[in-house]
Amino acid sequence: MTSEVDVGQLSVQGMRLVTALVDTSGQILYVSAGAEEITGYSNADLVGVNFNTLSGSPQPMSSEELMERARTEVTNISPLRHANGTIRMLEWRASILPQHRNGEIILVVGVDASDLEQAHSDFAMLDAFFHQAAFGFAIVDPQLRYIMLNQALADINNQSIAEHIGRPLRDIVESPDMELYEARLMSLLESGEPVRNLRISGTTTAGTSEPKVWGVSWFRLQDRSGYVFGLCGIIYDITDQEQATLEASRTRSRFALLSEANAVLGFSLDLQRTAQDFTDLTVNRFCDVAIVDVLSEVAQGEPLPGTLQEDHVVERIAASSKRCNPDVDILLQTEDRKLSETTAFSAAMASESSQLMNEPTADMFPNLQPEKLEAGRRLGLKYTIIAPLRARDLTLGAVTFFRNEERSPFTKEDVALANELANRVALCIENAHLYKQERHAALALQRSLLPRELPKLAEADVGYVYRPSSAAAQVGGDWCDVIPLPGRRVGLVIGDVMGHGISAAATMGRYRTAVQSLASVGLAPGVLLTRLNALAFEIGVDVIATCFYLVYDPAQHYATFACAGHPPPLLSPPGGKPTPLSPSAGPPLGTTRATAYTPTSTSIAPGSTLLCYTDGVVESRTAPLEVGINKLARLLANSSGTPQEVCQNILLSLPSDNGDDAALLLARFKGL
Repeated sequence: MTSEVDVGQLSVQGMRLVTALVDTSGQILYVSAGAEEITGYSNADLVGVNFNTLSGSPQPMSSEELMERARTEVTNISPLRHANGTIRMLEWRASILPQHRNGEIILVVGVDASDLEQAHSDFAMLDAFFHQAAFGFAIVDPQLRYIMLNQALADINNQSIAEHIGRPLRDIVESPDMELYEARLMSLLESGEPVRNLRISGTTTAGTSEPKVWGVSWFRLQDRSGYVFGLCGIIYDITDQEQATLEASRTRSRFALLSEANAVLGFSLDLQRTAQDFTDLTVNRFCDVAIVDVLSEVAQGEPLPGTLQEDHVVERIAASSKRCNPDVDILLQTEDRKLSETTAFSAAMASESSQLMNEPTADMFPNLQPEKLEAGRRLGLKYTIIAPLRARDLTLGAVTFFRNEERSPFTKEDVALANELANRVALCIENAHLYKQERHAALALQRSLLPRELPKLAEADVGYVYRPSSAAAQVGGDWCDVIPLPGRRVGLVIGDVMGHGISAAATMGRYRTAVQSLASVGLAPGVLLTRLNALAFEIGVDVIATCFYLVYDPAQHYATFACAGHPPPLLSPPGGKPTPLSPSAGPPLGTTRATAYTPTSTSIAPGSTLLCYTDGVVESRTAPLEVGINKLARLLANSSGTPQEVCQNILLSLPSDNGDDAALLLARFKGL
């Protein structure tokens, strides 16, 4: 319930306001202190008289009509007779207070209409000043979010008023000094010390990268009780007056982009990933669309052509855009195309210099697919730089940068920056291309050194599979072999040369040839590995390898084997559970001179299966080696089919790539 004290304390700063309590008969029970200023009568003179005493109307309002207006709570304007006889207009409103001790009571609140007219006039002038000023006005809340601004500021920031409301300052303006700027404003909220004539340089987020400089002043907004509800700012666009600051900002932005490119590029030897990282970076900082096209030989890891021809094929390996819509999808399609699709592209490739097109015409794209041309027009892509990708005096392709018509054209400085960016990504692309070439060469060498097919034997059915790592240039030195020996014996060998690439593949070939030669003269497994280790030190560097060699005697149903640091094979008796063989393992080949490898023998029943493998089959970065061996044993126990089918099924069950190549050799012994 509203008390008389509550009512008596109602006021509006800057306006003459009166409040009164009137009973149902129209008698005034109470008036506030402001009544005397409006009516000219003291409070004592007014209390107890009928409210019509103050009416300046020829037909005063009745108490019943007052009650009716109180029930509807409408705003009224009525003449009021001042004590000096003059008439004033009073704007008032009445309402019925809930259950008063004296029955129904009417609360009347009035204000001198001339005060309201002055207030309306003041507000109109403030509104005109706020919205028609040539400089920017903004009010932000304590979280630095826009709650009010004028059109001048919206124009300065190239975004509508609605696009500002509710968003923080950093969503509208990008500046390298934004954190310091926000810290100054947060300090103002605490201290109340105004921020005057602060200069901020940067860009807006409205699709234009044109640098600006703003002059800003801010002060704190608080009510008379001390409650802080935000900040008011005055913002000028002083770009024209701050060209030196702008140029410094542009230079810092260019260096920042180049620095970020150095940080992002060069960490991957994957061609597509390198190019995609580059286009993603430049779209955010330099352009609206970025595309990387390379010669098909670069994309495929093949030798580059000596000269470029108009019908040479290029492949699109990366593309990025700020927008996502069907037109972008059409423009960024990755199908192969001819070098002559656009004259500017072929000119950039042929002349080895960037092509700037701020006013492109249709004749520049004589062979471009019509749907792509239309998609580019709908997207408003108007300004273009095509920079060749060159590294080590070789042309690899070109990168194309687009800006839409809403942004400023590319400048000579932008062309220089595009050249520098293209040179940096070109070197990374060339490195990826070289690694891809090396991978292809290593794969070809390894395939030529591995057995084309295993011999068909009456004593055992055999099968093998090999899978290179999918990582660039990660072809390893895994090998296996099946060697028919005198007395119908069978030699099984599997090994893994440490390292990757052409060197590892070549070393693997040497080891394989040496094992075949030593086995052919009848050396036992322990002696063979001992001689092989001595040979490793004669070969030279990069020859460390693991190796397992087993000789199976089908007549005696037993095998002799020796191991040089290789994972233990799995032996599965007929109807039994696969278990690791436990040879007397010696060190890997090429690590310790004068090492003698000790052989081990075991019985092998006809129908038994032996699975040999390299570490790439069982190793994991997240689990111990035993976990991988146990998993392999389960796969072997649940496999069926020919040895070749079992090997293939096991390989398909393994992770697609754990960073290493993998080889499996399986023998199912028949005996005699």
